[in-house]
Amino acid sequence: MAWIERVMNVLRRGHLDADIDAELQFHIEQRARDNVAAGMTRDEARRDAERRFGGLLRSHERTRDADLLVWLETIGQDVRYAVRNLRHSPVVTGVIVASLALAIGASTAMFSIMNAVLLRALPYAESGRIVMLWTANLLNGSMEQNTSVPNMEDWKVRARTFEDMAAYRVSKGSLIDPTQSALDTEWVRYASVTNNFFSLLGRSSVLGRVFTREDFTTGERVAVVTHSLWQRRFGGSADVVGKRVAVGGLDVEIVGVMPEDFWFPTKDVQLWVPASLDPVWQRNRDNRGTRFGVVFGRLTRGATIEQARAETRVVAAQLRQQYRNENADLDVNLVPVQAQMLGKSVPFMLEILFGAVLCVLLIACANVANLLLARGVARRREMAVRAALGAGQRRLARQLLTESVLLSCVGGCLGVMAVAWSMRALIGLAPANIPRLDEARLDTTVLLFTLALSVVTGVLFGLAPAVRTSRGSSDNLTHTTTRNTAGGSFGKLRGAFVVGQFALALVLLAGAGLLIRSLLAVQSVESGFGDRGVITAQLRFDNALPRQRRTALYQEAMERIRRLPGLRAVGAVGTMFWSGEGGKFGLRAVDDHPDAPREQWGALTWTTVCGDYFQAVGVPLVRGRFFLHTDSKDAAPVALINETMARRYWPGENPVGRRIKGFDARGKNDDWVTVIGIVKDVHSQGLERGPMAQIFEAQSQSLDETENLVVSAATTGVDEALRRTIRELDRTAVLSDVSTLDGRLIEQSAQRRFQTYLLTAFAVLALLLAAAGIFATMHYWVVQRTQEIGIRMALGAERRTVLAMVFRETLVLAVAGVGVGVAGALAATRAITSLLFGVTPHDPATFAAVSLGLTAMALIACCVPAARAARVDPMIALKIE
Repeated sequence: MAWIERVMNVLRRGHLDADIDAELQFHIEQRARDNVAAGMTRDEARRDAERRFGGLLRSHERTRDADLLVWLETIGQDVRYAVRNLRHSPVVTGVIVASLALAIGASTAMFSIMNAVLLRALPYAESGRIVMLWTANLLNGSMEQNTSVPNMEDWKVRARTFEDMAAYRVSKGSLIDPTQSALDTEWVRYASVTNNFFSLLGRSSVLGRVFTREDFTTGERVAVVTHSLWQRRFGGSADVVGKRVAVGGLDVEIVGVMPEDFWFPTKDVQLWVPASLDPVWQRNRDNRGTRFGVVFGRLTRGATIEQARAETRVVAAQLRQQYRNENADLDVNLVPVQAQMLGKSVPFMLEILFGAVLCVLLIACANVANLLLARGVARRREMAVRAALGAGQRRLARQLLTESVLLSCVGGCLGVMAVAWSMRALIGLAPANIPRLDEARLDTTVLLFTLALSVVTGVLFGLAPAVRTSRGSSDNLTHTTTRNTAGGSFGKLRGAFVVGQFALALVLLAGAGLLIRSLLAVQSVESGFGDRGVITAQLRFDNALPRQRRTALYQEAMERIRRLPGLRAVGAVGTMFWSGEGGKFGLRAVDDHPDAPREQWGALTWTTVCGDYFQAVGVPLVRGRFFLHTDSKDAAPVALINETMARRYWPGENPVGRRIKGFDARGKNDDWVTVIGIVKDVHSQGLERGPMAQIFEAQSQSLDETENLVVSAATTGVDEALRRTIRELDRTAVLSDVSTLDGRLIEQSAQRRFQTYLLTAFAVLALLLAAAGIFATMHYWVVQRTQEIGIRMALGAERRTVLAMVFRETLVLAVAGVGVGVAGALAATRAITSLLFGVTPHDPATFAAVSLGLTAMALIACCVPAARAARVDPMIALKIE
């Protein structure tokens, strides 16, 4: 425990010094009395006693060093001296702290997002062992299809690399609480799951229980809800266990609530019910040809996903041989659960942004290092005095590093405060498709990262100035003047920092410029929708209702909506926007030619439309006619196609009147369907992707769901009228996601806007830091060469000559930085090729614009130092030193 006492002594140094002095005085007085008794005079006795103790001051220092931790006290001295020294230069200190606060704060914000989305473990036990198992179609290349129950059970029995497998099927339906009014009915996503769903994920409930095997065998109507649904709909009451609600037409009893951090497979799934209650499960429990849902499994300990892939492919090959009709062309595709939830674009985007913010941090470090180097020149004589008093080079360097780390830590604290204030705004700017982004916060991991980053940053930007400033003997330091340090190694090192700043800034500016041009190119794409102000909404009826009842309710809803005043056109479509590649399938036959050639297979979608859909969204008819009320289920089947479809199957011909048979992806029958018209292409996969082949069938003939309602209105306030109309219709009817078509299109480019805005913000910050760096460099350059400038002017140099000299120095640094930056940007921008649209990664116009802009900013930044140099008074300058 002696070290604890020594630490405490550091904190009570005043009391310790008094105790030591009192003890030393006691021993000296005791020795002096002995000397007096031996015959010495009092003065001689006192001097002899002090001499025997080696001197009062030296004895005091030796005793104190033995009673406390010297290195800890030295650090305290360094910190106190650093604070006093930094207070003497408030402007420079403020600039340094502000630069570091911005850079470290931006780095902290990006790390908090990276930590929440990529680094933090998923809320499942040993989530690294959980794998998604998809049915892959070797015929059409679709890699993520649902799986039948018999196939899942065969995988589970035959694959030894898996401990267990479970399945789920996500459905949508209305959530009705009998104790609440019809206004509280909402549309939710819920999952039908197998009995081992929660046990495989390794999570249990925080209230009540999860499903048991008996719930499945006896067909119990039970449900487990999410923590968010429990809080939102039931006020977090413990009485929710045992409460009965209706979801998707199923009357179920809530038996448990999951923890706040639990969700699966996505956060919008609000509750889970046993798969035994799902009609699809009940009808197709033993049907290998009908897909139920998605399968996921847990690997055995020590098994790798590569081993599991090899084994499951062997199992799939066995099933293809054993069940030739149902499993022909079917394989298995394994995806780690984290990769499944994040996809490929989100991690890549975050990695690019994190790399950009680290570039900003490096620029800030170079900027601060430059300022410290310049201050170091002014402090050379101070270092000389300290060296003459016995301070070694390592001691001087440590003092300077202490100042650097202190500056960095202060900047880090201010950066954390800024992040805490702006985190909500940053999350609000981000697109909704980034999973777990809402979990980003300043937790212990993020704070430790910020602390480590602050210390490393302080050492990074403080090391070179500390070594350079403390190098040399006291004699060399004493003879150093501003004249012989204005150039030389100090000037070259500061110039190198400026070049590095400009190079990194140009890399960021080039990347931001390319993304800005891509965003503008995307926004200039013509969507194909003539009226982008049309109101869109999701009109849904509970799937548990009989089909005839849903159809009748839907028809009545459309009739009521059409009667609303101020509406120009009303229609609906099954799917307005498609994600990914749409349906990768082809036609069975075209124009009486069976077996359409394989090269005609590709991205092709089929959907149904109702009412005046095309008229409402402003999609014109190119040829033929629109659907009529006579196109009923009793009439001959007809369809509309888009221009891309017409070009693919009937290039250079008129497809109106031609016939097509069957749609593989929807399992349609083999009835011939006649093409009655061609509509203009629309970008239904987003503005960044070209139109795909599409087939539209009349809802009156197919009776398929057309839940995407579109309304073209001539007046305002239509959205509230729509909600009121649907509320009065039926309690199970839900109108949600009310927006405009323009808003829907903007949502599809939300991720591009997020990455463009952030990278642009980082690039602007880098530009400002680089400008500050060139300003500080040229300011100190002028200060340190004032005498030289005075001599030049005394010898006849004109003011414009001095201005030209300053601008020339600036231009040399800027051009060197731009040259290095262009070379780096040419290599770096290749990494963002996949993020670009309508522009190449080496676009000459972008590179030229950012190079000229950065050079112009450098010249603007040096205007003030140049003007100061031109105003130097030769007589005053000659008196310096």
